[in-house]
Amino acid sequence: GRGLDAATVRTPLVRCFPSRAFIRMPSPVVAYVIALSWHSSAFGMGSAPLHHAQRTRPLLRSRAAVRGCDGSEEPGDSLAREWSRYQNNTAMLESAVSAIVESELDPKRRALWEQLRRASEIEAVKVARETLEEDEDEQKPHWKTRSRALGELQYWLIATGNADAESALLDMVQKFYDSDRWVAVEADGHLRKAWTVHHDAGINLRMESARTLLRQGKARESADLFSQIASSCEPAWAEPHRWRAKVLNMAMHKPDDAMAAYDAALASSPRNYALMFEYGSFLCKDAAVEAALGGCRAAGSAERAARGAELLGRAAELNPLLREKVQQVLHPDEDDDFF
Repeated sequence: GRGLDAATVRTPLVRCFPSRAFIRMPSPVVAYVIALSWHSSAFGMGSAPLHHAQRTRPLLRSRAAVRGCDGSEEPGDSLAREWSRYQNNTAMLESAVSAIVESELDPKRRALWEQLRRASEIEAVKVARETLEEDEDEQKPHWKTRSRALGELQYWLIATGNADAESALLDMVQKFYDSDRWVAVEADGHLRKAWTVHHDAGINLRMESARTLLRQGKARESADLFSQIASSCEPAWAEPHRWRAKVLNMAMHKPDDAMAAYDAALASSPRNYALMFEYGSFLCKDAAVEAALGGCRAAGSAERAARGAELLGRAAELNPLLREKVQQVLHPDEDDDFF
């Protein structure tokens, strides 16, 4: 169709771009944007669903803010499925718009676009951290302001892998553990969600395909697909390695290969305490079982147990919320009366 000047389109779309004067977009894309704006309003996303700092962020909110849990459980209700479908559709539309922008801009203007995007990212992460770290003698920000600041940090961690955003969320877990515990719990949920979601909707869909293969009993095909996803991610992403390790250990009974996959995952995400806890628990339990059964793998049980305890200790250090669970893994006999 005939191209439309984005400067003449009075929609939130124009705020996505550094300049409104030189971008021309096909009318079908504008139609999709208008439709998405209406759809977002129906979900309560507000009037500017395509603003770079507002559009995607509410879709990537952790389940802690919605369900009051730590984000580790998968909801099974229809609303969650619709929410996930809406999130994937929005991310794919964003990718299409970004591709058009990349093709329309010349190298000079593309460089300007990237500079402005990066400046916006740095400023947003800085302001979010400052909002959460206000001095105790000052008036504390409203809980909604803190929640939005946490969501801001999660958004940039998912969208760009921003290390400062990850550091800020980790700091919030530790800082508010002894005071405003709800902040620590929500920050924990945001981190868990960010570590398990990729900014590319296509990769997320491939991950779901691999999990579907696993549910169908096709463990080998599932492990191969997870391996392919891990190889295609640049920069490296820990989640496909973690899932491949789970398949190798629990479905294919290859613990040594599972340890190699866990090591690859940890190398990709060295501060992922959820991954550390999972890997450390696996090592401790595997060492205990092999030591009891004897056999060729019993000789390395003590070494694996020590490595597992080290990982569990590091996970509890990064996230104090895990201390009780770590103690249950390291000292299971002490919890016999509880069960």
